[in-house]
Formats: sequence, C-alpha cells, structure tokens
Amino acid sequence: MTEGRTGWLFEEPHKPCNGTEEGLAARVAFPVRPRGLFGYLVPEALRDEICRGLPVRVPLGKSGHIRIGYCVDLCSPIEIGKKLKSIQGLASSVPSLPEDLIRLGSWMVDYYVCDWAEVLQAIVPGVIREGPKSRGRPIARLSEVGRRLVEEAQRPPDISPTQWRILEHLSRLGPTLVRTLTRSVGCSTVPITTLRKRGLIIVEKGELLFPSKSHDVSEALPVPQLTAEQAAAFHVINQSLTAGSHQVILVHGITGSGKTELYLRAAAEIVSRGFQVIYLVPEISLTPQIVERLRARFHRVAILHSHLSQRERRRAWQEVRRGEISVVLGARSAVFAPTPKLGLIIIDEEHEWSFKQEAAPRYHAREVAIARAQIAGIPVILGSATPSLETLVAAKKGIYRMVELRKRVHGRPLPQVDIIDLRDPTHRRSSRSIITAPLYQAIHDTLNDGGQVLLLHNRRGFAAAVLCPLCGFVMRCPECDIALTYHRTAQAATCHYCAHEQAIPTSCPQCQGQGFHFLGFGTQRLESELQKRFPKVSVARMDADAMRPRGTYEKTLKAFQHGDVQVLVGTQLIAKGLDFPNVALVGVVYADLAIHFPDFRAGERTFQLLTQVAGRTGRGDRPGKVLIQTYCPSHPVILAASKHAYEEFAARELDIRARYGYPPFSSAVRFVVRAKKLEPARMTAERIAEVIKEAFPSQLHKYRLLGPAPCFLHRLHGRHRFHLLILADNWQLRRQMVKHVEAAVRPPQGVVVVHDIDPIDML
Repeated sequence: MTEGRTGWLFEEPHKPCNGTEEGLAARVAFPVRPRGLFGYLVPEALRDEICRGLPVRVPLGKSGHIRIGYCVDLCSPIEIGKKLKSIQGLASSVPSLPEDLIRLGSWMVDYYVCDWAEVLQAIVPGVIREGPKSRGRPIARLSEVGRRLVEEAQRPPDISPTQWRILEHLSRLGPTLVRTLTRSVGCSTVPITTLRKRGLIIVEKGELLFPSKSHDVSEALPVPQLTAEQAAAFHVINQSLTAGSHQVILVHGITGSGKTELYLRAAAEIVSRGFQVIYLVPEISLTPQIVERLRARFHRVAILHSHLSQRERRRAWQEVRRGEISVVLGARSAVFAPTPKLGLIIIDEEHEWSFKQEAAPRYHAREVAIARAQIAGIPVILGSATPSLETLVAAKKGIYRMVELRKRVHGRPLPQVDIIDLRDPTHRRSSRSIITAPLYQAIHDTLNDGGQVLLLHNRRGFAAAVLCPLCGFVMRCPECDIALTYHRTAQAATCHYCAHEQAIPTSCPQCQGQGFHFLGFGTQRLESELQKRFPKVSVARMDADAMRPRGTYEKTLKAFQHGDVQVLVGTQLIAKGLDFPNVALVGVVYADLAIHFPDFRAGERTFQLLTQVAGRTGRGDRPGKVLIQTYCPSHPVILAASKHAYEEFAARELDIRARYGYPPFSSAVRFVVRAKKLEPARMTAERIAEVIKEAFPSQLHKYRLLGPAPCFLHRLHGRHRFHLLILADNWQLRRQMVKHVEAAVRPPQGVVVVHDIDPIDML
C-alpha cells in the first residue's frame, strides 16, 4: 500500500441513478463468461425495484439466450450509447448482494485492473451462484401476518385447532418440510393448503438448511484480566471503535503478549451494539483454537472457508446474509462475507502471505478488508508480532494508528534463542544426520523434563531429489522441469507444483545402474529419524501431506494439547498462532531454505517465519528455548530473529528497499508470460517491455522496469515462463501501464499474459 491510496477510495458517496426522460439502464455483469459489462433497459415495471446488487434475467447475444447476471450500476441509456435489450425480470433463485459488496467490487475492478466476472466469482461462492442441485422439496414457513397472529397467543374462532397447532409449530421451530409438518401435527395437507390460501403461511420449494454448528456453544472460559499494557492498548482501540468512523489500527505485539484477547474484547464491544464482526486468519488450520475461544464468548459464530462441504458453506453463507451470525471466522475469502450489519474487521497475523490470492482477481485480503471498511465507515484491526513492512510504514506515517505490546502476559520472558552453525563438524552426529548434537541433547533434556517439542522444517516429503550415483541422473518433472520430491510413504516421486507422480524405477533410465541416492530431506525424513533416535517418544507430523484427510489437523492438535504427542514436526503450519503452554523447545532444523531466493521479500519472509515459530515456546510456566540450525549464522536476518529484534530488522530492510525503490516505496506490478513453446513466450515478454518504454518514456514518468527475464521456476505445468517487474511511483501510473499493455499487446495463440498487482510470489 502506498501513501494516499486509502484517501482516494471513495471521496464522493455513490449516487444512485433514478433514470431520465430517456429511461433507465442497468450495467450487468456475469459471474462467468462473457467478461465485461453489458447494458440493458430497465422496464417500467422494475423501475422501483431495481438496484445495484440485484440478480436479473437478461437476454444475451444474438440468440437471446436468457442468462442470470448482477446489476452493478444504473445509468441513463444515453451513457451506453446503443440500442439496448430489456431486462426480462428478477432472478429470485439467486441471492442479491448488499450495496457495500458491489461498491467493493467496483474498487477491485479498478485497483486490481480486473474484470467484473473475476470479482463476482470471488464475492459470490460457486455453491451460492449455482444453488442446490435439485429444485428442492415443499417447505412451509410463517408469513408476517401469520407471525403476528401467533404472537397474540389467542386462537381466532375461524382458525381450527389443527390449523392453530400448525401455526404454533412453525412459530416455535421455524421453516419445516411439509412432509415433516404433517407427521408432527398429525394432519393431512388440507389445513396447510387452507392456511396458505389465507396468507398465514408460505409454502415454496427449496432446500431446508438446518442450523449449523455456528450456534454451538463451547464451555464458557473465564475472561482473563488485562495487564496494564493490554488495558492501555484496548483504551486506544476502544476510542476508534466508539468514534463511528473508518480507522485502521495496527496492534503490534510480541508473541505471547495477548493480542488475541484484545481482538475478542473489540469484537464483544461491536457485537454488544448489534453489529457483526469479520475475523480473518491466514490459514484454515488456525481455526480450531480460535473457534473454541470465539464460541465461548459469542453464541453465533460462523466459519467460512473452502474446506467446508457445499451444504455447510451454503448454510453458513445464508445465515450470515440473514444477520443471524455475530462473528464470521475464516481465511481470505471470508472478507466477502455478506454481512448486513458489519461493524468491525479483524485481521490476525496480517503479515501472512496466504492472504494473497494467487489466481485472478489476485487480491490481497488485507487491502480488500481496508477498502471494505472504508466503504462501510468502520474500523479495521490489523495484528502481528512481525507486521509487513507496508503496514509498518503506513503506521509510522500516521495513515494507520498503532498500539504496541512489548511484554508477554504474566511477565513471561521471551525464549532464549541459540544459533547452531551447521558448518561446524563437531555439531554433527554424522554427515547424513539432520539433527545436530546440540539439538539432539536439547530434545532429550526437554522430554526428560516433561516438556514438549516443536521442530520446524519448511519442506515436506522425505528427500528433495532422487539421484543416480553412477551417472548423476536426477528424476525431474516432465511438466515443470524441476527435481521430483521423494515421498517414502507413497514410495513415489512427486512434483509439488503440478502434482505429477511416478514410481521410483528399479534401474536408472539413463545408465541402467542399480540403486538411487535420496538427497536433501523433508519432514517425512525428519519424522523418521526422530522415531529411530527416540523410539519411546510419540511423534506426529503436520504438513500438507499428513493433514490431507479431513479432521486430521484438529485430531493432531488435540493429541498434542493433551500430551499424547510429545514431539510435533511440521512445516510452517506449526509456526502460526498455536498456543500450547507445555512447549519448552522449538527447533528450526534448517533456517536457510528461503533466505537466498531471488525475491526482494526473501529476508522478510524468513525473519517472520523464525520469529513466529520461536513465539510458540515459553507460553506457560516452563521457560522456552529455541535452537536455529543454519549455514549462515552471521546473516543479519538470522541474527535479528535470534534477538527478537524486529525494529533492527525492519530498519535495515527498509533502508535496502528505499535504496532500490522496492515496495513499500513504490507500487509494483508483475507481468508473467506463459507458453508451451519457448520463443513465443520470450518474444511476447520483450514486446511488453517495448510497449511500456515507448508509451511511458522514463524522462516523463517515474518508474523502474526490471526484465524481461526467465522466471526462477522457468517451466511449470508444461509452460515456459518469463516475467517483468514494474516499480511505479504511484498506483495510478501502474494502473495506466497495465491498461495500456492489455490494449496494445495481443499475445499470439497459445501465449498467456497475466498481471499481478502488489505481487507477493516472485518465483
């Protein structure tokens, strides 16, 4: 985010068009193809009903095939400037969208330079757009007249006792299948038909969605007393909550300082006023612990994420839309929850890169949340122990309001961090060992003392490559041209990018030699070595492979929480948000995995990961200890993480960013060109660079163009990849460049060009 952007968003409130003498037209977008906006006349009969966000039935193309789209704007027919077809009617089978989401969609189309179709696919889940697979069964519910009649608690003379029991049943239990209603009351469908004709009940076909687990109540937990530092921070937060206007508050607190308690209190304050809260976490895996805490405080909590079944997701979405939910919890897509009474958005671990959507429209949930909050005029709380540098700069400039928590709750100290130099041969048990002697001893001592251990290694699988020792042949992915990862449990080599999998051959395909060497190591191998060296210790692994079966993550966490698992091995999944008081040791097996990637954010990512995982220990009565194994013990990022020195790291990193004009001191966009053939991809990338240089001379416009160059992962999914990075002075110039490239460059057949605003992944 660059300075001034938040002030631009919506300087003037949206003014709806009521039509002119020439009539009223609607601009309609479709959630799936075709792309773009299409103009339609609004019939006189719909003039009073039509509004932005309403689904409509319209004829499309020469055939006039009826399609369902969303009205995203209203205007005069003259503004569209051509003969228009008319809207055929409203689409009652598809839910409408609130005005704030339509305005948010308009902002996304403009800021991310994307199409309405892509935005609507992000805002409206596919399961909602498509509706239930079947037409449904007859469902009865009370009409408003019927509800008022039952509330009088006196049966009128013209209502039979059987009819009255039907009305009472619907009042008490809500919408009911007609078949179930007749069985419960003990009647035929005749009295139901009579009540329907009198307008006391409504019968329509649909899908009956039973109350979800969002209404489950966890066992009430005592509300902890705030420390003096927490109380001071919440006082500042509460000022923003009561101001009744848009503000962004950054809660910058070290790990274990009690940030979550501040979020919960802020949410309780908003809910007590009758409003709703959206609470975003970076990973679905973080939801189990926070769900328990939320449900202990709020009776109506909904979870929205992609791992829900279609029925669960549709049910939760509709409950949120009806205003029945107090707190909506979820990963990045939950930022689009259709809350009719939104009062606050909370983003925990705002620095996490998983908030960035890597498929079109490639939005960042943090930026979208801030835009939505500005539209609604409500506050946003961002929280992190290691804020992104973009967020930090915005806070230092006064664009965001910052509160700090520099102490852990109950006066607990930050864990001691020691660095193990992997270059030192005395630290190794053997040349092939993953666990050095100091780490082995620390694990041994911790377990003997009754503590638990977390071991982080951010690479899954058993080995990073499969090598023939005779000729040097390495098994590579035929589609991605990268080494395949060996997975011992499946006895196969797998590509982690395209999911290609093949069995390990009995002999080398190149020299027919017998036997392979497995190079490098992943979490599977780490787990295997631990089981060998600590045979009586319970070890569990948490990575994308081990957690694939549904419910495995929750079961593993519960086992670790109850002490049934003593050592937990995992990728970055174990580095975020977990709170287990008995963890006394954290080991980082290899800290250098990402620090040398060709990415200007490599140092920031490494520092954040090390700091976050270090914060998992020392949260209880036991003092915490962290051991970091590295080949670069003097690297500034490693040293800063070992000292918990965020300010030191940020100052150095910002100095480098400013020197070279990287974000947050510029607005970045990355173009990626993909093609099955090398030359068309390369030539198209070069053409993009030429077009930019011609249209935006460097003497008139302030920007840097890096590339074109082959991507670090040059070939993925069978396609060659080239990229360019533009670092523009401001986001408006960046937007102009993207639009000009889209208009001026027509890629040849088989070549795909995509752009990524505010890119996170540079590989």
